[in-house]
Amino acid sequence: MAAPAITAYASKYGVIENGHSCLTPLDPAFPILNLPPEAITQQTFNERSEEYQRRKLKGFTTRNLLDIDAISNRSLKSSNIPNVIHPILQKDRWESTVWFDFERKGLYPIGGGFAGDWVAGNEVVGRVLEPCLRIATMILDSSHLIPWVCVPLVFQWNLLIQGSFMRYC
Repeated sequence: MAAPAITAYASKYGVIENGHSCLTPLDPAFPILNLPPEAITQQTFNERSEEYQRRKLKGFTTRNLLDIDAISNRSLKSSNIPNVIHPILQKDRWESTVWFDFERKGLYPIGGGFAGDWVAGNEVVGRVLEPCLRIATMILDSSHLIPWVCVPLVFQWNLLIQGSFMRYC
């Protein structure tokens, strides 16, 4: 007997049952009387898949998430976030030793089976921080376009009352 064909979702998220991930969006079911046995089996599988999806996705189904475009089957463009990290966020500016005037005597260990401390110089922490620092750099570099960053810098109460603070950003 040949193995069942694996769906696109199963190849991406793993096989749960019969070549399916149980995360494949299901078409809306219309009630039909006197279903043939194979249709009943498919309906049962769909019902179990929907229950599984709701458990895994906090009450949503993949159909719900597709409808609001939270997930997609489209092939997406690769990231175009620049590799540059703003100078004020560089690793050499992060804490690497405990300052002498701090009450604590050591750095915070990572734990969870990872060696080292929570410092940017640690390779494990650095890999996690890097995408965050790139996004922070993008925000800092475009802060003149973002009112919630710009307004506090040039804030004047009388402009808020007049509603004309946007012209300063």
